[in-house]
Amino acid sequence: MFANVNFLSQFAAGYNYSDIDDSKRKVSSLLSPAYLTEAIGIEYKPVPYFFIDFAPGALRQTIVTDTDLYVNTPDQKNYGVPIGKKIRTEAALMQIVANFDKDIAKNVNLKFRYLMYANIKHPTNIDDRLDAMITAKINKFINVNLGVILVYDQDQSNTVQFAQGLGFGFLYSIK
Repeated sequence: MFANVNFLSQFAAGYNYSDIDDSKRKVSSLLSPAYLTEAIGIEYKPVPYFFIDFAPGALRQTIVTDTDLYVNTPDQKNYGVPIGKKIRTEAALMQIVANFDKDIAKNVNLKFRYLMYANIKHPTNIDDRLDAMITAKINKFINVNLGVILVYDQDQSNTVQFAQGLGFGFLYSIK
């Protein structure tokens, strides 16, 4: 059995850039959107590096504090929050979260987290999110990582949203 609370948001504004006139439109910002999910359920952990959470009891609040943002959001859906409101609460028919975290080669680690959320009112409109990151330790001072995020949520957009990042890290310890 498990119980958890999860909060997702971003810290900086997000923009949609136009190829036509080089303009940009603000589509997101801090707490616009944000997602607060509370879940209880059963966890299955067959091996130390992988587990799946099944949560038939989950609630999710979608928060959009910037009420002027809706005209710029993907497909003008305001992330599923009714226009003029700041919060929308959904109950889940089922939430499934799968986590994988394993060294797949010497000095190379793969992590992913897949989240599936099926709303009670519209169980066929399944929200999907995949976060994946591969990290390689180049030497004792330098790490490099490549991360991707894929999101499909019909309350946000009718298309898959994709983000990627490449990071380099330098670490020096003074003992």
